[in-house]
Amino acid sequence: MAKKAFPKKQLLSVTKRENDYTLAIEKIAHANDILIVFPMSYTGDALAASVALSECLKQVGKNITIATPKAEVYGHQWISENAAIQESLTNVGEFLIRIQSNNVIIERVEYAANDDGVDIILSPKGGVLQPEDVSFPLDGSNFDLIITVSILDKKDLGQLWTDYPSVWANAQMLHLTAGDAPSKVRGKKLHDANACSVSEVVWSLILNEKTLKEACTTEMQTALLAGIIGATGSFLEGYTTPNAFLTAAKLMQEDADHTHVINKIYKEKPLQVLQLWGAILRSLQLDRIHKFTWGRLTTSDLIDANAQKANLKGLSDNLLRHVEDSELSVLLIEEGANVRVELRSSNQADLFEGLKYDSGYTATPVPHGVDLFIPKQTLATVEMELLQDLVAFQKARHDIPSDIPITRANIITEAQNTAQTKVPEKTARPKKDWEKANVPFIVPTKDAGNS
Repeated sequence: MAKKAFPKKQLLSVTKRENDYTLAIEKIAHANDILIVFPMSYTGDALAASVALSECLKQVGKNITIATPKAEVYGHQWISENAAIQESLTNVGEFLIRIQSNNVIIERVEYAANDDGVDIILSPKGGVLQPEDVSFPLDGSNFDLIITVSILDKKDLGQLWTDYPSVWANAQMLHLTAGDAPSKVRGKKLHDANACSVSEVVWSLILNEKTLKEACTTEMQTALLAGIIGATGSFLEGYTTPNAFLTAAKLMQEDADHTHVINKIYKEKPLQVLQLWGAILRSLQLDRIHKFTWGRLTTSDLIDANAQKANLKGLSDNLLRHVEDSELSVLLIEEGANVRVELRSSNQADLFEGLKYDSGYTATPVPHGVDLFIPKQTLATVEMELLQDLVAFQKARHDIPSDIPITRANIITEAQNTAQTKVPEKTARPKKDWEKANVPFIVPTKDAGNS
């Protein structure tokens, strides 16, 4: 397929219009070498938006590099299988070694190549070089434009920010974000507060440029639809907006394959994930009074399932967040001598801000809850202490009397018992015509006939 370029006439007309989308198109139109950076998230929204945008820009003749600080595509490999996603940058110009000292003059520079690398030998003319005299700045960037997708802060860029400072110092930047807050990183911001996924923002960007719209294939549209469905939990999350439905409908109308998305996200599961689900469900307990549920995965469960790190991602969100009669869920995962805990809320993202837990726990905020890392404690100890904290937390929230203890109901056992004790209703036998009479049917006797 021949690549299409932005028509110069179209570019001139864009520069006369004043809205965020067309100004973003103007920046993209003037750039040839573009870096797209996104954080990895289990919803796949940022991944889908970045892949779709990068493929679309390649079709119109742009040189695209796509990178993320952590290339782990939990459950979304099908979106990125043809995208060359990098964890480091190679298009950053030449590497520079700088020697700067007021007391030393370098007389000779030599180098010697060996199997382990290259030794650079500096021979000073008088004086002694100190480590602080040597620095390693990067000599500029070859990127005309950096587009960040769902990057809210510098920390979201990880080593891509710390290892390549000159890239960020010299390049133009465009930040695509959706929802509550725009990016805090310097540069042009394209933020849509009415969108609940950045895939919606990318689709609107594509619609604002005819050439991009023509270059957007079914695969790109399907990726964007997957991003919206993932970000909204298949439109079940409370923050889902009417715009998400409208954008999804438009993508499906264009040619996005929604059945493929549903199959990949909700139906096709690796065997390891299904085995982990079974282990969690066997251990699952429900406290209906205090409105929370909890389950566990032991080291034995992980070994039996031959589980990899990627198989653990999203277990709480996919399996436990929406248990009936529960507003909080807890998943305890044994990791060697340590324990990781996933706390999730069914409908209140900031619910756990009021929960007090041991100061030795390392807490990491995540969508819908918080992850805790507890070093050098057993699974049983952490479970007992955390459940006590949750009971106290829920008592305070719901004014539950202090003398009511934790209650435990094994969800699987309870369901099995309910099924066994339920008496099946008998299927009524259809009545014969003679049984439908309104008066009793009396067989006449011989005596009755003679009278």
